[in-house]
Amino acid sequence: MWPHFAHGMSKVALERVIVDGGDVVLLAVWTHTAVATGKEFTTPAAMHLVVEDGRIVRMHLYEDTLTVDKAFNAG
Repeated sequence: MWPHFAHGMSKVALERVIVDGGDVVLLAVWTHTAVATGKEFTTPAAMHLVVEDGRIVRMHLYEDTLTVDKAFNAG
């Protein structure tokens, strides 16, 4: 998605990191500006990473997809 965000306009506020063995959960709030529309949007996000042998082997991302959709659509 990064190429679709206005360069230098994104902000990430990492609020919490939770680690349980190979499971890592990141809780954050992201603010981006959609290049296509110029609309700024903010969404809470949670990212679940699975780490094996020091490498991320899986990532699940949870965010407010309705807010993202509205930012990328002109209507």
